[in-house]
Amino acid sequence: MVLPAIYSTEPSYFQEGLAVIKKKDMTYCYIDTTGNIVFNGLADALPFYNGKAFIRKNDGQIAIINRQGKYLSFIKSNLNGMSLEKLVSYSPEGDILMSSCFITPMGDMILGAERIFYPFSDGLTFCVDFPNGPQQPGNVGCINRKGEFVFVFKESEF
Repeated sequence: MVLPAIYSTEPSYFQEGLAVIKKKDMTYCYIDTTGNIVFNGLADALPFYNGKAFIRKNDGQIAIINRQGKYLSFIKSNLNGMSLEKLVSYSPEGDILMSSCFITPMGDMILGAERIFYPFSDGLTFCVDFPNGPQQPGNVGCINRKGEFVFVFKESEF
């Protein structure tokens, strides 16, 4: 046995040398391959991906950290009730989607893109924005990685 059975739940898969564990006190921590706790006392955490990981601090704030535990970015979101596992997904190309918003490698959300449904392909993805509230879609079309609409579909085209 490489890791002693001292944790109440099994660890996530090891990614980049670290795994996420949920402790008895319902907080999360990262352990290394020898079982030592590296980062502790988190409200939620995801495995590392390309040197970065999403965490939720105990105050509910969502952040991206690097492998040294340094905060790279804080995500402005009102999604405190949902688990990070349900909010964040990664595409095969390395894109990060969080609650239908594209996140750049530095953790910045693309502005103006409120609903992104698919990963980027050839530098574009389908997007719907809602500048006047959720009942009135604004632009429907494809955006580039900067969040700029490259083309917008017109209602008569459907």
